[in-house]
Amino acid sequence: MTPAQYDFSVVRGSAGPTQGLVFRLKAQSGDTLVNIPYDDVVLSIYKGSPEKPGANILRASLTNTKLIESNPSEAEITWVPDAEDTRLVPLGEKSAYEIEVWNGTSEIVYMYGVVTGLLGGNSDEDEVS
Repeated sequence: MTPAQYDFSVVRGSAGPTQGLVFRLKAQSGDTLVNIPYDDVVLSIYKGSPEKPGANILRASLTNTKLIESNPSEAEITWVPDAEDTRLVPLGEKSAYEIEVWNGTSEIVYMYGVVTGLLGGNSDEDEVS
């Protein structure tokens, strides 16, 4: 299976279900799309490009509850970041990410690309005067 490529942006310091990424684990079987089986799904974000990823910035999975099954019957998975998660994505830089599907002993990269951090000058600790 050739992984899908998709690039997206996050607003640094934002949180909630509309701030991350939603994807469905599907594969073509004849003329039909079928759900890909999985035990766990892992989103990893790295410094650097997909061709030369560097240090891991963030790891989200179903197991650590940073990913959720938003529609299990459609194999739909959602990354619901908190403000700290989105602030980890460097401002203005493109960081590599990949989504792995784990099923038994199988680990398959399902999707990859770059995520860009936007804005993010805010801090939860800043006081407004």
